[in-house]
Amino acid sequence: TIYVASRDGTLYALNSHGKAKWIRVLSEKPIDSSPVIGPDGTIFVGCHDGYLYAVNPDGTLRWVSEPLGHISASSPAVAEDGTIYIGSYDGSLYALDNNNGRVKWKFQTSGGVRASPAISDGTIYIGSRSGILYAVNSSGTLKWKFNTKGDIRSSAAVSEDGKIFFGSWDGYFYALSDKGRLLWKYDTGRPIEASVSMDRSGNVYFTSLTARLYVLNPYGKLKQKLKTATFIHGTPVLDADGTVYLTAGTRVLAFGIPLPALDLTIDKREFSLKEPVKATVKLSNKHSENVSLHLKVWLDFIENGQMKIITVEDKLVSIIPEGLIFDILLNPYIKEGDEGLYKFGARVILPVTGEEIDYKEIFFYRHAE
Repeated sequence: TIYVASRDGTLYALNSHGKAKWIRVLSEKPIDSSPVIGPDGTIFVGCHDGYLYAVNPDGTLRWVSEPLGHISASSPAVAEDGTIYIGSYDGSLYALDNNNGRVKWKFQTSGGVRASPAISDGTIYIGSRSGILYAVNSSGTLKWKFNTKGDIRSSAAVSEDGKIFFGSWDGYFYALSDKGRLLWKYDTGRPIEASVSMDRSGNVYFTSLTARLYVLNPYGKLKQKLKTATFIHGTPVLDADGTVYLTAGTRVLAFGIPLPALDLTIDKREFSLKEPVKATVKLSNKHSENVSLHLKVWLDFIENGQMKIITVEDKLVSIIPEGLIFDILLNPYIKEGDEGLYKFGARVILPVTGEEIDYKEIFFYRHAE
């Protein structure tokens, strides 16, 4: 089931074909908060009227919270213990009881909250319009805070190793440690409003009001920058294939983030040292700019189940948009008397992160002289 909240104050439940399963009118005020589904299937959604609504999967109303000020675009987050967290324009982060919507505690921020809370290891991270990112304990006490020079509308994302990523209207995208220490920041030159997405390798995806989609590695180095032709206020969404989807007005944009691909060929699968043996390494590049990668090429001589590794290439290479092709004569790397099965292999790696992009290998056989 797909749940969609609307500015007409209504929550819609749609099936996979787009047909309405049920429609629930919650308020006369708009809803800009995204619905969030709890572990038991309850749908939680905040409204401009200042209430958080809990709706059962069948569309019946479960409960309505106490007044929470003015809920703008902040979406609720549900912790493992069931506690619901949501930010309000009254300058507060609220913790609510899952059973009845009553306020467990309220943490005061120095500005209105438009961003959604992020939860990691019992800590709640929330940005405010005063330019401060707060780390709040599950008891409602301040853990630490970090100051930027702009409104924080971007919801934070937390990596598996505890790094916190978010953008600010000061034009910088920030990475902090779980202690609140600045690890790095990246200057886009324009305000960042949309929240960040992450892939399985820890790369971060976000947009700014420069009409650009940025992809940074976990260490703050630019991997990709794509022009979107229009300002993007929404959060990038990634699918399993690495395609990035963005909403722009009434359109949905899809961007592929292609990585260089590796290919190996060898001119003979069986040979003797009396004849030259040539291998070809080919790296394709679908980017519009040069890409720097770490290339490793080797030979494995397999004898009695044991492998002897012979390094052929181990270097940084710059791949132009047209790609890179080079030939390697293998004979100098093969010793006299080492007859039998060989494996020619190569891999390409991102220099900073060590992330493997592609790997190929070819087996061939050397005859005795």
